Amino acid sequence: MSISCSEVDLSATTTGASGKVRNVGLDLLRVVMILWIVGIWHLLGFTATYRGYKTELTNAITTVALAVFVYVSGYLVSCNHSFTSIKSVADYFIKRALRLYALFCIAALVYWLLNVDDFYVLIRGVTLVAMLIPRPPWTLWFVVMILNFSIIAPALVLMSKRKFYAVLSLAVGIALLAAWNVFVCKVDGRLVMYFPVFWLGVLAVRGGFHGKLVQGRGRTLILSAIACAAYLLFRRSGESAFVVSLLKAPFLMLVSILTVSQAERLKVGKRASRVIAYLAWISFALYLFHRPVFLMFTRTYMPSQFIFQLAYLYLVVLPVCVLTAIIVQLIYECGERMVRSFCLKLFRGV
Repeated sequence: MSISCSEVDLSATTTGASGKVRNVGLDLLRVVMILWIVGIWHLLGFTATYRGYKTELTNAITTVALAVFVYVSGYLVSCNHSFTSIKSVADYFIKRALRLYALFCIAALVYWLLNVDDFYVLIRGVTLVAMLIPRPPWTLWFVVMILNFSIIAPALVLMSKRKFYAVLSLAVGIALLAAWNVFVCKVDGRLVMYFPVFWLGVLAVRGGFHGKLVQGRGRTLILSAIACAAYLLFRRSGESAFVVSLLKAPFLMLVSILTVSQAERLKVGKRASRVIAYLAWISFALYLFHRPVFLMFTRTYMPSQFIFQLAYLYLVVLPVCVLTAIIVQLIYECGERMVRSFCLKLFRGV
């Protein structure tokens, strides 16, 4: 069994109504990941009286959730793009710029205007060097990392067509990160940890081994044991942060590929599919703008008791975050269509 290529992109701003075929399982993974990050991991961080939510288990769940997102991102890039010509590469970067980077820049501007993060930190984020020159911006670091991976995605896809070059691309990528870490400045460990996961997502399509790995139960169990052993052995290792982050990658790679293979099989009714597709549609905007909304509301008012803080955050602030994401997504899509239309007319005139 291999995952069918979905036309859905993790940063896509189009819905099922647009005519693209959606994979409900991949959409659901995106929704669950965003809801975990926004509705639990970040939301509980705004409670002034409770810090017990950060445990080894919740940290592991968060790390895995982000890894699955990264894996699916690499998988869908490889699935939807072959990069057989300069035009196809240019089209890819234009779409990424419109769908992902432009909205990210708007979010960074909002972060600065509302004093969510430091100006120079946000500048490093917008210039996409924040994961290489610490520190990265709060929350937005993940988008910076995805954009970093998006830049090298065409090269990874082209090299993944042959196994030797695919392995070489991974080795070269890690070597370059290691060199930067040693000779320039410390690389953010999350970039090191998630790069192999993105690489595997790309290779899962081009390498043709995804279905074989999932079907081979004995091999899967052995790989699972090795990956878990590496994760547990080096979790508290005295090695450098770079090495520890890199040695967590096998565990995240295996969990991601198994999670996605199971999610792809998911079948739900039409009504549930529409709800999931709609939530997936707003998920990117929700991730980008939830922190400013949380900060504005908690700075204005925050109950003193924990139970009332939860009620306030879940019943008032979180719904406002969702509403904000819907409004932002609608306005942004409208603006994107206008820009596309203007560019088409301009080039036709030329």
